[in-house]
Amino acid sequence: MDKTNQAPINKATIVLLGTTTGSVSNYLGYFQLDVQPGDKLMISHPSYVLSEMAIPESDAFLILLDRKYYNLGSLSIDQFSIDPSKTKLIVDSEIKVSEDFAQYPLGWQRFYSDFGNSIVSNPQFTKLDSTFNLHVLFTVTEKGNVQKVETLNSDNDTTALSIIKTSLKKFDDWIPAKIQGISVPQYFEINISRNKEIFMIVEEPAMPIGGFQSFYDYIRSNLNYPSEAMRLGIEGKVMIQFVVDKTGDLTEIEVVKGIGVGCDEEAIRLIKNSPHWYPPYQRGTAVKQRIILPITFNPDTNSPKKRISFNDFINSRIRYPRKARQMNIESTVYVSFKIDEEADEIIDVTPLNDIDAEFMSEIKAVFKSVPSDLINEELKSSQIYILPIAFRLKEYNKNNEPITLPAGKLLCEIIVIAKDSYIPPTPTLNLNTSSQEYISVDQALFHNPNARRLSLTNKGLNNLSEKIKEFEKLVFLDLEGNNLTNLPDEIVHLDKLEELYVPNNKLNSLPNQFDLLSSLKVIGLAYNNLSQFPISLTQLSKLEALDLSGNNITYIPPEIINLKKLKILVLNRNNITELPEEIYSLKHLEKVFLADNELTQEQLDIIKGKFKKTEIIIN
Repeated sequence: MDKTNQAPINKATIVLLGTTTGSVSNYLGYFQLDVQPGDKLMISHPSYVLSEMAIPESDAFLILLDRKYYNLGSLSIDQFSIDPSKTKLIVDSEIKVSEDFAQYPLGWQRFYSDFGNSIVSNPQFTKLDSTFNLHVLFTVTEKGNVQKVETLNSDNDTTALSIIKTSLKKFDDWIPAKIQGISVPQYFEINISRNKEIFMIVEEPAMPIGGFQSFYDYIRSNLNYPSEAMRLGIEGKVMIQFVVDKTGDLTEIEVVKGIGVGCDEEAIRLIKNSPHWYPPYQRGTAVKQRIILPITFNPDTNSPKKRISFNDFINSRIRYPRKARQMNIESTVYVSFKIDEEADEIIDVTPLNDIDAEFMSEIKAVFKSVPSDLINEELKSSQIYILPIAFRLKEYNKNNEPITLPAGKLLCEIIVIAKDSYIPPTPTLNLNTSSQEYISVDQALFHNPNARRLSLTNKGLNNLSEKIKEFEKLVFLDLEGNNLTNLPDEIVHLDKLEELYVPNNKLNSLPNQFDLLSSLKVIGLAYNNLSQFPISLTQLSKLEALDLSGNNITYIPPEIINLKKLKILVLNRNNITELPEEIYSLKHLEKVFLADNELTQEQLDIIKGKFKKTEIIIN
C-alpha cells in the first residue's frame, strides 16, 4: 500500500530474496506467495522506492511503500519566455523515454519550454517582484492528469506557488506510466527558481579596477570634507552599501549608518563617481553582489595625494583576465589609442596584433576608468599613442612576437603577472560549499536526514526551523546570506557540529546554552548586528577560527583566554577601541585581523609589539 494515503498499489513486483520466485500485486494490492517467517522479500514498482522486508509470523501482513519522486532537475524561469522551436533547454533529470515513465506528449524538452512560458505569461506573475526557489512535488495520474501539486518549503511565496500550480495543472494530457499495459500514477519533483538575487559573499568577489588600495586612494583624493562638519568637529565612519551588477556598474547606493552634517551625502557622491568595478562571479557566472564599505571622515582625509602618472595608473589597475588565466594563455598586447579633446576621454582603443578577446576587454575597461584630469595633464589630442602590455602567468620574459608598429608615440611597457593579480581584498574564513544545497530544512530532511553537511545559503530564510535538531550527524552548517535575526535554541542539540557559518544575516545574539556546541572548531558570524562579543563563544574550547568582522563590537572580553586552540581571529570593521591583556597569552594564535576599527596607530604598534609570533593584519 502507498505509505502516504494507504491506497492499494497495483502491479508491484514481489520477489523472494535470493530466488526467482515471485508474485505481482493486483488492483487491491494483494498478492500470494509461499514463504516462511524470516524470509526476505524485495518489492519493486516504478512509482515507489525499492524496498526490502522480513516476513513476520503472521499469515497476512501489510507492506507500506514510499513514493519514488523522479527528479526533473531545476528550471530557472529568468530565461523565459522562449521560442521552443529555436531554443533547446538542457536540464538534467532522471527521466528516460520508456513505457515505465509518464511522458509529456511533445517530449521533455518541450515540457520545460511550455511550463516556463506558462509561468511567465500568468497575469499574476507580472505583479510578482520577489525571488523564489520552490521544490515542487506533483503527480501524473493513471489518467494523465496533473494533481497534488505541493511544495516542501511552504514558507516561501504563496503567490509563486499558486502560479506554478495553475501552470502545471494546465497540462492534463500526459501519457501515463504503464506496467504490463496497465496505467499507473507516477510522482515527480522539480525545482523552480527565479533569481533576482543579490549575493553578499561569492567565490570571486566584486573588486574595484586596480584593487581596494587604488579605490581608497581615489576616496582620499576626491573626498570633499563638508565645511559644516569640519567646523563642528564631526568625524567618524559612514557605512555605505551598494550593489555591483553583472557589468561592474554600481547601483542601489545608500547609507547604512551615517554621521550626518553632509558627510552621508558626500559618501554617496564618492561611490556614484568612483571608477568602474570588476563584476563578481559565482560558479563561473557573473552575478550581483551587495558591498558594505566604511568611508572615514577625519581632518587628515583631506590631505592631498601625490598625483601618479598615466602608466602607473594603468599598471596599478589592470589585472590578468580570468578566462585567460584559467586557460594558461600569455600574450603581449600592443594597443593604440587617441584622446578626444572635447570629452577628455580615451578613444579608438585598437589592438595592433592578434590577441585573445579577453585581454582587449580588460584593457578597454581600465582605459575607461582613467580620470579626465590625468588625461589632460599627460596626453595630447593630436597624438596617436602605442602602449605595450605584457601578460605573463609567472614571470616576465621578453620573447615578443615580431611586430611592425605604425607611427605614434611608444609608451613604456606595462607588465601584468597573473600571480600578483586579483587577490580578494578581505580575509575571510573558508566557506566550504561542497555540501549539496537544499532550499529549506524540511526539504533536506526529506532527502537526506542523515546528512553530515548542510548548506542553506542565500535562500531568503527569515527563520531557521527547529527541526534542525533532527540532523544528529551534522558536522557542517552554512546559513550565509539569509535574513535570520536569531538561531533557534534547538540548534544546541547538534553536538557533532564542527563548522558553523552564519555571515550576512541579522543576528543580534546567539541562543541560550550556545556553549553546548562543544565540538565547534570554526564559526563565521561576519556582517550581522552583534553589538557585543557573545560571551558563550569563550566556552568553546575546541574553537580554532572565529570571524566576527562587520559587526558593532567595541569590546573583547578577558574570557577570550579560554580559547586555547584559537588560531585565526577576524575582527575587521567593528568599533574596537582596545584589546584585553589576556589575548596575548593565546599561544596558538597565528593571525588577528583588525582593519577598520577605532584603534590608533600608536595602539596598533603596541599590539604588534606585545604579540610575539602572531601576525596583525590591518588592511
